[in-house]
Amino acid sequence: MAQLAELALQGHTQGSTAGSLADAINSQGGRVKVPMGRAYAFVHDAGDGVRGLLYVTPPIRLAEDYSEFGSEWQETFVERTAEIQLLAVTEELQGQGVASSLLAVGEASLRQRGCRAVLVKVLADDKRVQAWYQRRGYTFLANRQYAELKVGGQSLFITSEGSTYVSGLKSLRTDIIGG
Repeated sequence: MAQLAELALQGHTQGSTAGSLADAINSQGGRVKVPMGRAYAFVHDAGDGVRGLLYVTPPIRLAEDYSEFGSEWQETFVERTAEIQLLAVTEELQGQGVASSLLAVGEASLRQRGCRAVLVKVLADDKRVQAWYQRRGYTFLANRQYAELKVGGQSLFITSEGSTYVSGLKSLRTDIIGG
């Protein structure tokens, strides 16, 4: 699993190591406590070890950005919204539907837990990955474009983050996305 995390993060670990991510996930049985809510890991085990990983957390930074709505709202928000932090498949299994399966299983599990929307950030110049997510129902926001996310009686506005990343959004329920 550490190799998968390393592959997906490719130098974007910002102070943590891929091994510590894998250790945290393994030690918690796929559920990792984070500052708000819970994170989930979904794995593909090809019989000879984990060969695919989807790691999803609540959008903690976004919840913190809207702290003026109060802690009760933040709790509701992190229960109803998820953010894909990591989706990786070993090279030999890429193109075989493993990532699609992981994403479908992850979204179904999140939906069962009451999650209503999933966010993802992708490198702005990685059009291949953006197209992959778009084929699976995600909408990416162009520069200066926004999506309104309604949670707990409040509206948040999701935008793309500068020129490095673009934000993608998928509704798991149709009653909360507007724009």
